[in-house]
Amino acid sequence: MRNILKFAPVLVAALTLLAGCGSTPLAPASRDADAKRFEPAMNSALIYIYRPTGYGGHGVSTLWVDGRLIGESLPETFFRVPVRPGRRIGSASKPVKL
Repeated sequence: MRNILKFAPVLVAALTLLAGCGSTPLAPASRDADAKRFEPAMNSALIYIYRPTGYGGHGVSTLWVDGRLIGESLPETFFRVPVRPGRRIGSASKPVKL
């Protein structure tokens, strides 16, 4: 019993790390269809960020626009980001393998 208790913190840490390895939640089909309509938005601009399969491997990339966190992308995912018209600065973290 003592040997099992010695490894309990390691086991809890490993399970915690594994629990955090979820994927980006997908939008419902209705919201996905709305986002793909490519209609203009009143008094704003829309930025579509798409990540193809071969770009940066199969890991997760974190996306920002003007320092605002947009989300984490997986291959073949996209984000529709409404912004004010004008110049914008986008950035992404280096993909991390899952």
